[in-house]
Amino acid sequence: MVWPGLNAPIVRGREVVERVQLPPDKDREERLIQLRNAMHSFKPPKLTPLERGWSGYRMPGRSIGPPDPIGDVSFDTFDTIVLELRLVTRMTGNLGRLRRHRAMVVVGNKNGLIGFASGRANDARAALRVAKNRAIQRLRYIDRFEGHTVFHDYFTQYGPMKVMVRKKPKGYGLVCQRVFREICKLVGITDLHAKIIGCRARSVSNLVRAFILGLHNQKTHQQLADEKRLHLVEFKNETDNYPRVVASPRDGCRTAAEISTDEELDFDRVVGEGRLLRNPPKFEPWYIKGNPKGWEIHLRKTDPFRNAYETRLHLIHRHGSLCSFVNPEGWDVVWRKDGDSQ
Repeated sequence: MVWPGLNAPIVRGREVVERVQLPPDKDREERLIQLRNAMHSFKPPKLTPLERGWSGYRMPGRSIGPPDPIGDVSFDTFDTIVLELRLVTRMTGNLGRLRRHRAMVVVGNKNGLIGFASGRANDARAALRVAKNRAIQRLRYIDRFEGHTVFHDYFTQYGPMKVMVRKKPKGYGLVCQRVFREICKLVGITDLHAKIIGCRARSVSNLVRAFILGLHNQKTHQQLADEKRLHLVEFKNETDNYPRVVASPRDGCRTAAEISTDEELDFDRVVGEGRLLRNPPKFEPWYIKGNPKGWEIHLRKTDPFRNAYETRLHLIHRHGSLCSFVNPEGWDVVWRKDGDSQ
């Protein structure tokens, strides 16, 4: 197709070029292939936002697909996430300083199986392939509570890395460091809160080992019930603290006479081995700390109008207008400063 102004001039000599459809060119594909083979460098393909890593086009945070099959066994249900890819050097006596690529990846099937490994090679792709195929040989199974979170809050440590992990209800999401978030996605955990305590040198290797060590060492409710030989009872505020038996011992429950008075029975203290995360006091702004009486007066004045805007939106969305069982006709009452209503 000849488009004047796009792929052809508008005026050729004294004649105006018109739009004309050309006959099909059979040799066009062959010429494109020859031109492509003659090129020395290619422009990197553009990635979608979901395919990008943590920082632009870099490899950490990106998926590189399932590991290579071993014989007739394939791993199509697994996925691999790159956690670290860096250039390392090693000084030798005869060759001098040698440079190699070091990659660390994590492999999982999003249903409890997880494995991690690192690999080194002269090429970055070869290092990723070595780490990926090595991680699939080091799988372990992680138990999950109701398939979405951990069984209890726990403290874990590997070297200088200290991590406090908290169990969260459905819909909370993953509030944690990005390495922990990728591990949780491959394990199948969707709701969790993790906080790194007092360590600024956040090595990826120590992060992975500390977090997976804590996941591996957590105790299920049935294990705690069998260990204590007592019923594990759950109380929730949303159910008005109605007791619900979560697990019962398999070898029989102890009687009240067999339980000593100094035995620890609190769930958080038993699983935390005496470690509890201190909740910092809530921050108070200057207008509350400096003038608490004035703040109480402000709260009393604004209490009738608290959440008024959200309530209006909810009524309009539910009934189509500002109506409820108090005002079924849907009259919009607007209060003025003079005290009259309209």
